[in-house]
Amino acid sequence: MVARAGPLYYLGEAPSQCTADLEKYLNRRTEVVDQYFSGCLGIDDYMARVESILYRYGFTGENSLAVCNMCRDEATNCLRAKVENIFGTLVLSFQSLGAVTTAGVIGLRAGLSHAPTVGPDGKERYVFFSFPHISVDEDGNAGPMARAARPGSCACGALISALTQIKQEGLGNVGAPDAHDPLDPEFTILKQRLATRMKDEGKTPGDVDLVSFTKLAERLITADLQRLISEAVKKDADYTVVTGVHIHSWTRDYNDEGPKLEYIWPANTYTVVDGVRVDIPVSSVPPLTPRQIKLLCKNEGGIPNITVAGTTNRRDGRH
Repeated sequence: MVARAGPLYYLGEAPSQCTADLEKYLNRRTEVVDQYFSGCLGIDDYMARVESILYRYGFTGENSLAVCNMCRDEATNCLRAKVENIFGTLVLSFQSLGAVTTAGVIGLRAGLSHAPTVGPDGKERYVFFSFPHISVDEDGNAGPMARAARPGSCACGALISALTQIKQEGLGNVGAPDAHDPLDPEFTILKQRLATRMKDEGKTPGDVDLVSFTKLAERLITADLQRLISEAVKKDADYTVVTGVHIHSWTRDYNDEGPKLEYIWPANTYTVVDGVRVDIPVSSVPPLTPRQIKLLCKNEGGIPNITVAGTTNRRDGRH
């Protein structure tokens, strides 16, 4: 909400020129997302805080390899672009349906072998970004999403399909030998991993809706990532883990005048440097001022129209 993350401005104008109606509208849009994902932050605000954490613990775009584990959906491109703004070409893509990891230990080891070693200590450094995603439209409906030239869409389609099938089939097929279809490997792995996690947590299909299922997916993805890290990361390497849920809050009609807002619900942020783990809540890092956010977005190649809840967004949906 605006009170939590800073005032709303038309960029380039004084605060007094921001109309009360627009502020009320944008506050409502943030509150709609916050009711499902309490403590969510605007995507630019969130990434600025994460970059501050990384820098504090010695991770930069020059000495670290970023590992992006996100859904294949094109709607997640804006978050990947934020990571690329920091790390440039030093970004390893781990995309898969629903963001459930499928590359495995060997795949991760192969990617990590490309990390920079040019620093004075010759140490490898990695930053793992891992996020499932969901849409919460301007009316507070979880799932529906209007895409460019594609009304009636949704996010995350893979998680929605998995949840629908789990509700229809139940959890009795978990771990069955024929559970993974070679013609549809990613989706069947996704569904089985999520169903297994539900069973491990003692949840039944009737216990979950899309929001709680997406949060469950984040817990599963984080646990899987931590197991992969334990097998693939060199003992003398430093790394940071950054996880959460990426939330799209777009208007019902993609082409209308309403802003297409992007949020992050933070889950885990921790560094492991010289073998010592330090957990750093993103919310503990002070947000940037409106002036700083304005400069940040100009440097990224676009002047946004509005700032709300620490989020800077262009009305055309590009961030």
